[in-house]
Amino acid sequence: MNGPLDSTFPSPESRSDSVGKLANEESTGVNSRRTVQDCWPASRRDWLTAHSLIRLGRCDRLSGIRRGRKRLVAALAREDLSIRFATRYGFDVYLPASYRGFVNMALSGVLFHSTLIALAKGAIRSGDVVVDGGANVGFFALLAATMLKGNGRVFAFEPEPHTCLLLRRNIRWNGFDDVIQAEQQALADNEGICDFSVDSEEPMLSSLVSKRPRSSRTIQVRTVGLDSFLAASGLSRVDVVKLDLEGGEPGCIRGMKESIKQIRCLILEVDQRRLEKQATSPLEFVEQVRDVGKFGVVHVCDEQQGKLVPWDNGNGAKGLLLKFGYANVVLHREFSK
Repeated sequence: MNGPLDSTFPSPESRSDSVGKLANEESTGVNSRRTVQDCWPASRRDWLTAHSLIRLGRCDRLSGIRRGRKRLVAALAREDLSIRFATRYGFDVYLPASYRGFVNMALSGVLFHSTLIALAKGAIRSGDVVVDGGANVGFFALLAATMLKGNGRVFAFEPEPHTCLLLRRNIRWNGFDDVIQAEQQALADNEGICDFSVDSEEPMLSSLVSKRPRSSRTIQVRTVGLDSFLAASGLSRVDVVKLDLEGGEPGCIRGMKESIKQIRCLILEVDQRRLEKQATSPLEFVEQVRDVGKFGVVHVCDEQQGKLVPWDNGNGAKGLLLKFGYANVVLHREFSK
């Protein structure tokens, strides 16, 4: 392990549930009713663009209003039809106007899971190497960069061209060019070219492994295994990894059989429907990842309660995953004395 242990991170004497305690303490009072906003429109122009998109968008069943809304948003939006939001974490984020659901969340003050934000703030240390798989426009990568305090590296993987363009703009706008490296490719089991389904209605659901037939189009993207990428980059380790690959997680895990053995903290989205389409049980998948990586601690994020639930806490965590059909799972090293 790299760097000294400090008060923000579990010490070697900590029990295996210390990760859960850390995140639960950090997120208390934030998740259930969000008394503190994470973000807000960066200017009056951004406020007007976002509200034009959301408020008038509710009348989309009327063709005249739909056309007028599109023209208004196009006239108001920033370059490449984007809207800028400021955050309380010290950076701004450009969001695509096409991400209506995401913009609606941002207007309510939410950009990311509060429990995962708390976890990242405790897990990422100065000097770490961080990988953001499925970076989208880069919120997690930007948050990680602030945690590194100028010492460390973030590799953000986003295969969809327009989204990667905004990812790079967010990196440049916030002055993180020397910290975050954007990669326009998908993490998978090997290097190559693969079909990638871009969801026009919900772009955040775009995926290597599945598509919605009515709202998807197919493009070709480059893929790379994390082990191969790290070797080619001359890196001997990675410390924290977040994977949000819309069902592409099993392939990615196959491509990181070596690096996973020394990852300190792995944040993994588990989508029951997408995994089962690949004949993969979500519960078995989590346990396979735990065993391959030799992780000693596993938690499931309960975003409704704003806490982490231990995987081996009866059927609580497993039932939570199956109840909602998806969840973020956190796998962590267990410290020994």
